[in-house]
Amino acid sequence: HAPNLLAAATVTGAISESFDTSANLEVFSVDLKTDEPPLVGRAVVDERFHALSWGTKGIDDGSHPYGILAGASVDGTVKIYDPARLLEHNSGEALIAAVDSHTGPVRAVEFNPAVPELLASGASDNEVDITDLTNPQAPRVVSPGAKSAGPSADISSVSWNRKVSHILASTSHGGLSVVWDLKLKKPVINFTNANNRSQRNSVIEWNPEQATQIMVASEDDVSPLLQIWDLRNAFAPVQELRGHDKGILTATWCPNDASMLLSSGKDNR
Repeated sequence: HAPNLLAAATVTGAISESFDTSANLEVFSVDLKTDEPPLVGRAVVDERFHALSWGTKGIDDGSHPYGILAGASVDGTVKIYDPARLLEHNSGEALIAAVDSHTGPVRAVEFNPAVPELLASGASDNEVDITDLTNPQAPRVVSPGAKSAGPSADISSVSWNRKVSHILASTSHGGLSVVWDLKLKKPVINFTNANNRSQRNSVIEWNPEQATQIMVASEDDVSPLLQIWDLRNAFAPVQELRGHDKGILTATWCPNDASMLLSSGKDNR
């Protein structure tokens, strides 16, 4: 997809000074020469979002020249959009499909970077789904395996392995992280922080270079950590990174340099 385009949406759980409750999905053109990126497409939407993911499905065959956008909606659906329609200012036809397989608010979505028609999503009550968008107008939902045992919690983040395309990881606000094998259709490993088993995790993401290494970020104000785990020995993290004074909200691994991590937290850092 076009490298100079950025999608943004109205986030749930926040409100403006005017108490405006409207919601928008917007596309900006990123120009580092300007202080404010120009808005190039917008759609007014019914519900706010927890997360967005922009995938490459449809670029190769031209059916969706800018790929497709997925939104994790507060109403429990995963909304699928065609960004080309937004750029054409044809917002009325931008929504391709609404996937309603989840029973509660959807908090996480991510397209598989190696298999662009596969979309992972996570929601309340430990729910993780895989949506096959081979035909985006008729999505097909499958389960990666039996739901995780233990207390019910919101799935906060999902991440596809960058080296092995059928491996998916999820983490939750209850502290449990799970690795799923789509070929076996079951979870193959789960792990928690032994020092804080109910740690409120916000992000999970695979190392782009090492297939067994994964990062978990904590939203817990008491222990705002970035933990690096090696799943060849998942009894404890191999490294803990401390830099935030309050919980970590977002974190990502540099796709081109695995020695660099970027994070932001409730401490405005």
